[in-house]
Amino acid sequence: MNRFRDLRGISTFSPEDADAFKDDPLFLRSVARTVAVMMAFQNARHPLSLSQVAAEAGIDRSAAQRIIHSLMKLDMLSRDPEDRGYLPGMRVLDMTHDLLRLNPMLQRANPVLLQLRRRVRERVDLSLFDDVRVIYALRMPSKHETFNATIVGNTVPTYCTAGGIAVLARLPACPMKRLQTLSAALT
Repeated sequence: MNRFRDLRGISTFSPEDADAFKDDPLFLRSVARTVAVMMAFQNARHPLSLSQVAAEAGIDRSAAQRIIHSLMKLDMLSRDPEDRGYLPGMRVLDMTHDLLRLNPMLQRANPVLLQLRRRVRERVDLSLFDDVRVIYALRMPSKHETFNATIVGNTVPTYCTAGGIAVLARLPACPMKRLQTLSAALT
């Protein structure tokens, strides 16, 4: 189980969660804080201010300012063109491209999905199961799709998708009971 997700599949990792790794001599708390800053944008609907990033990441403003500054120097974050806050930077797309390009399963699946999309003339997706959520990794839209429905990386609670239900049907009974408890908690 990925203990750093809420029931909607949104990352809940905060620097305090790094205590789970306190006995790991290779674990860097500074990296944990940086990841928390990057994850602050998961629920954002607009650019985030320094204070908003700090609050979402669970760190103080001073630490957030230093991390944001460093990430901006590395093009991992950028300023909104209208100066309304911070946004993920272009390098994040480079990392997404690397995952899609280098993952062997996604490499093998892409031509199959292309062929299926041509045959059925409807949207075809490949989702990755990640505990209580599925992540859309490959999406080939139909002509009737809206933009937000086709974004790679979009996450949906596992029990809310046909693919997720198919995955759940193949899990051992114990995780199924856990997921039933989780879905009951949401309703």
